[in-house]
Amino acid sequence: MEDEILEHFITLSESPLPYKGIYAYSELLQINPSLVQQIVQEVLSKKDHNMQIPIIRWIQQERILELKDSLLPILDQPTDQDVRIDVLQAAIDSLLQLSNKHTYKEHIPQLQKWLESSYSLPILQILVRYDILPLQEQVNEKIDNLLESDSLQDIIIAIKLIAQSPKQQYTTTLDHLIQHPNRAVRKQAIKATGQLQSPHHIPVLMQLLQGDEMTKEAIDSLSAYGSAALEAIDHALTFYHKSNPNMPLYLCRVLGNIGGSKAQEILWRIVTFPWKEVQNTALIALRKSIQVLDNEQTFYLITDHIERKVKQISWIYTALKIIDGQKSYHYLFQALEDEARVLQHQIGVLYNILKQHISEIPSFSSLGSKVDELRREQDLLSDDNDQLLQHLLPKDLSQKLMIIEGFYSLEEKQKKLDFYYNNNLIDELSITSTILKPSNVKNRGFSRWTIAMTLHVTFDIATPKIMDYFSYYLNSNDWLLIEPALDRLKRYSHFRGFDIASLLKEFVSPTRYNLLMNILNESVKPLTQIEKVLLLKSTRLFSQLSESYLTEIAELLTEVKLTQGEKLFEKGAFLTGIYIIYEGEVLISKSAILKDTLIDRDFFGTLSVLDNQPVDYSAYIIKDAILLKINREDFLGLLEQRPEIMKYIIQLVCSKLRQKDQLSSLY
Repeated sequence: MEDEILEHFITLSESPLPYKGIYAYSELLQINPSLVQQIVQEVLSKKDHNMQIPIIRWIQQERILELKDSLLPILDQPTDQDVRIDVLQAAIDSLLQLSNKHTYKEHIPQLQKWLESSYSLPILQILVRYDILPLQEQVNEKIDNLLESDSLQDIIIAIKLIAQSPKQQYTTTLDHLIQHPNRAVRKQAIKATGQLQSPHHIPVLMQLLQGDEMTKEAIDSLSAYGSAALEAIDHALTFYHKSNPNMPLYLCRVLGNIGGSKAQEILWRIVTFPWKEVQNTALIALRKSIQVLDNEQTFYLITDHIERKVKQISWIYTALKIIDGQKSYHYLFQALEDEARVLQHQIGVLYNILKQHISEIPSFSSLGSKVDELRREQDLLSDDNDQLLQHLLPKDLSQKLMIIEGFYSLEEKQKKLDFYYNNNLIDELSITSTILKPSNVKNRGFSRWTIAMTLHVTFDIATPKIMDYFSYYLNSNDWLLIEPALDRLKRYSHFRGFDIASLLKEFVSPTRYNLLMNILNESVKPLTQIEKVLLLKSTRLFSQLSESYLTEIAELLTEVKLTQGEKLFEKGAFLTGIYIIYEGEVLISKSAILKDTLIDRDFFGTLSVLDNQPVDYSAYIIKDAILLKINREDFLGLLEQRPEIMKYIIQLVCSKLRQKDQLSSLY
């Protein structure tokens, strides 16, 4: 019987299908190990790589030390003509993994031979992962030669080798490569820091994020450090001074990737930052990082955040009721509506975290016991978490959420929430005063756009109290807020008969005074940030983006003034940016037949900027025009930093491509 079984497995081992052969070898090892050695050696000597590589990997993965010597004949082949490189790589890798530092020396002559062969580079990719002292000088020399090469491809290969090395002797070299003029080299060097995980590179990666450089690669590499990066991230957020508004967004993504209780603790602090976009990103990161709701503290922390946001929504509903229908407050009304939508979205994210994880609260805790008790009393199914939360949340909070999510009019929602809150709003003055008060800007977290729109309407209610707030905004570094504040101050001084120069001195520092007076004295004034945002909002290209994103895009716009008869570019040109027509007319001509005239708010150049291909049309100015241009590099950089904008643009381009029979899809 045993002979029959043995014969069966021997026959099976001769199968041309690798998985059958490996199964047979595994069974034969238990019965007759010496026979397996003989069979494996025979198969490996046949030079059929389809069988050789699976067997070599099997020996490596199962750590079958008694078959290690079966790999030696592959290394002993006289020339590279006698063995395939993938088979040789697999054999060397397996042999080194099954050996130790004391037995490496037995294989040094063969390894040196292959390291100097035409297979040098593939073998180097294996050897660099092992600390083989006798070969270290030879390996380092080859990496140095690649780094000194004129070929960018060689340099990138060298960086990949450095990233696999267990030693960190190339730390300084990577510092220089991160500053390399070639983007592909920089990208690979940043990736390598995440693989090496030297503490030295944590501040380097933080600096890249601070400078908006190679942010995707820097985020991925910093995330790879895990908890080792948390102290630096916590410090950066603690002393964040808004020099780069994108920095907390990047760090939120890193924290979400790292996860764990410490990362969540930092994210909960970021949720209280007074910037809606930062709050949104932190909440998304929390949703990603919270795998288990394993304590009551997190549950009550989430409910507290929901309560605060419901209170903010109630304030906004009251403000909207007061200014509803007033033409001069139209843009502020829209801005506050957007604020309410953002808050409602944030509440939804927080609620869904509770809904997804409420069943994971440990039964031994008081909240866990209550969960179990409610399921029994209410006869709730294990996945009926909405019903469960209605009983677990404070009763008034459940009712408030039903009001916000319900199909009520704005007035009905405002009245119902007024039952719970006293918002102390009686007129437009109380609204603008609350939004503009500097301490409220920090605590309530109104968006920059909402504050700008509030400044925009203050002319009619420019009380001394409101005017005192102007100093804060005029001395800030945010032009979205400086411009409307300066414009309102100018209108106020003209209306009251004051000298604007004298009035401005009371509000700003001498340095800022000179800058603002130069702006006021310009004969031809450029568009303000607000005007640019409103223009972007009126185009088909950006109409569905929120003002928070549009303000970032507006900062990239430059004005281009052209006269009738000028040719903007010819068919076949590579465009350096996207153009939006502020005023004037542009003729788009693909052929003598296919022509189109673009007017105010139309745009062109999008597809060429995205795919970096020449345009298949020419553009002529047929009426004096002011165009707003977004440079290609700036736009692509923004898309890299803002995945939400990239997603929106991709959807828009796909929609245009579906309309390819229309001329408009050409530009």
